[in-house]
Amino acid sequence: MEEIIYPDDGINHELFTIYSLHALLGIVFHWVENGFRYTPDYMQEQLVRLITKRQASAAILRTHH
Repeated sequence: MEEIIYPDDGINHELFTIYSLHALLGIVFHWVENGFRYTPDYMQEQLVRLITKRQASAAILRTHH
């Protein structure tokens, strides 16, 4: 099993998760409201990049259960 450990940056991770979720949903709503200006493949690529951007600074701690 793996656990993601984020750097101690003073950010409440629960609040950051909620913030991130709303940001991602906002992007999807914006895409829909603007007539699907970008292709689904492009949106998928961009959303994956946005999601993984924060994870790049995290360390993965492997635990054995």
